[in-house]
Amino acid sequence: MVNKKLLLVVLLCGSVAIGAAAISVAVAQEDAGDSSSTIDEALRADILKMLKLTGSDKLGEQVFKQMMASLKPLAPNVPEEFWTLLGQEFDMSGMIDLLIPVYAKHLTHEDVQAIIVFYETPAGRNLIAAQPKIVADSMVIGQRWGQEIAQKVMARLQEYQQAEQE
Repeated sequence: MVNKKLLLVVLLCGSVAIGAAAISVAVAQEDAGDSSSTIDEALRADILKMLKLTGSDKLGEQVFKQMMASLKPLAPNVPEEFWTLLGQEFDMSGMIDLLIPVYAKHLTHEDVQAIIVFYETPAGRNLIAAQPKIVADSMVIGQRWGQEIAQKVMARLQEYQQAEQE
């Protein structure tokens, strides 16, 4: 029974995370005016090229895989077949189509073309290659920084509460 409850919690957490991502995309689309049907095809093609050059076209899949990897240890008795079937159920490739209007809202076609030119240079390719490590290192630093802030906030809160009691 405990394993079923744990699995339910894991699935609920995953659903919430995926739902939050979907809501974020929906809000971004609404913010972008949901202009997906009015985007010039050349701009659409260039945005897609830019996203593929940077690996952003695989971002949804990467996030989903990372989320599943973090959820698996919480349900160690769940067979691998479950996770495989779950992974097949979610098609993240459609997410890129949802994001194109967001890029179109904030970048001109000329911007997108210039970004493509940069990412095709050696410096651009180096940035793309280094980006996962930069993000990973930044996350570690951000976690440490967040923990320090949380400790300071808690200390100040305790001081405040003690002063209120006196």
